[in-house]
Amino acid sequence: MILFYSPGACSLSEIVVLQWLGIPHHLCRVTRDERKGDTYRSAVNPQGQVPVLVDQGETLTENAAILLLLGDRHPESSLVPAAGTRDRYRLYRWLSWLDSGFHAAHSPVFAPQRFHPSESEHEAVRAHAREAVRGQVAQLDAHLEGREHVLLDHRNILDAYVFAMARWSEESLDYARAYPNVARFLRTMRADAGVAEALEIESGTRTAGGALLGHIAWADAVDERGRLRAELADR
Repeated sequence: MILFYSPGACSLSEIVVLQWLGIPHHLCRVTRDERKGDTYRSAVNPQGQVPVLVDQGETLTENAAILLLLGDRHPESSLVPAAGTRDRYRLYRWLSWLDSGFHAAHSPVFAPQRFHPSESEHEAVRAHAREAVRGQVAQLDAHLEGREHVLLDHRNILDAYVFAMARWSEESLDYARAYPNVARFLRTMRADAGVAEALEIESGTRTAGGALLGHIAWADAVDERGRLRAELADR
């Protein structure tokens, strides 16, 4: 099992879940520039995005799909509600909102060039987008009132996903003052051992140990033809 990830991206959620589950795995760290290159797009993900999970010869993209796969493979972990239950559909609702609402609101902040071709307008695009971000964070803050977890009464994949993205605006929006419930949620998550380990991995201070078998360099992940090496896909 190999997870392709980038520091600061929502792929942190998979790293957290892998630490919680203790599944032996490898990681491949890719930069934004590497992800946008033709080699990554042709060999790993045509969208140029992370996370990407390569497992038993199959490549799976999209955060929600990967998190659901990991949770469903290990029902004893209780990281996802059972299929067919009302909580399962609540989980789908939140995963959809995180993709179409929370994540989408941040996109113009990170990449204003996608929304306006003129560089002189990029700061205006960002400023407008930050208002949308505030609205999304406010919804999350209201939901977390009196709650330790986004869903259920114990940690789950949704907590990992929210944590990975909620940190994006933590400083610029002053969560401690304006969104205290989100700030509390982030503090609680950072106190979790698996989350702490995942943050060390993302920062580069931990490269192996425990469930993490080690890192595979991006340069070693593809062959001379720019294809994902077969021996990696078959690990």
